[in-house]
Amino acid sequence: MRRILLRTLRRRIWNVARRASRAALQLCICLLPCAVACDAQDTSEYALKAAFLFHFAQLTKFPAEAGSPRAFAFCTVGKDPFGGELERVLSAKTIASRPTTILHLKDAANVRNCSVLFVGADQEKQATAFLAGARDAAVLITGESTRILHAGAMIAFERDGERLRFQVNPANAAKSGISFSSNLLNLASSIVRD
Repeated sequence: MRRILLRTLRRRIWNVARRASRAALQLCICLLPCAVACDAQDTSEYALKAAFLFHFAQLTKFPAEAGSPRAFAFCTVGKDPFGGELERVLSAKTIASRPTTILHLKDAANVRNCSVLFVGADQEKQATAFLAGARDAAVLITGESTRILHAGAMIAFERDGERLRFQVNPANAAKSGISFSSNLLNLASSIVRD
C-alpha cells in the first residue's frame, strides 16, 4: 500500500514538474523579443516589431468565428513600414494551425479580412477609417503610438530608451471579442483602462 502511494505521489510530482517546465519554456519564448535591445547590430526595429506582432497573435484569443480555415492575415496600413521584415519573420509560420499571409491595405474596404492590423506612425491620420471599418470585427489592432490606444487600438508600441515595449488596452479588445493571455498582459509595460 505504501509503495503504491509513493509511486502515485512520484507520478504526480513528475507531472507537475513537467507542466511547470513547459510553462517556463513558453514564458521564455515570449520574453525573448522583449529582452533584445532595439539597436542590436543585426536586428532592425521593424524586425523586432514583426516578431512582437507574431507573438501578440499567438498570445491572443480570438472568437470562434475568427478561427475559420482562411489564412491568418497580418495587415499594414498604407506604405509598408516593415520593408520586407514582416514577410521574412512570418515566412512559413502558422497561427492556430492557419497559414499566415500579409496584406498591405490602401483603404479600409478590406480591413475585416485582417486578423492583425498594424497602423504605422505615418498613417495615424488614416487610422480612424480603418478603426471604424474594423469595429466589432475580430481584428487585433496595433500601432506605433500610445495615442492610438485611446482611438480604439488594442496594443501600442512605445520606446523606453533603447528598449521596445508595448501597452495594451483590454477593454478595446473585449469590444471585438478578443482577449489577451495572462502572459501577454504580464509582459506589457502598462495596461490602459478606459
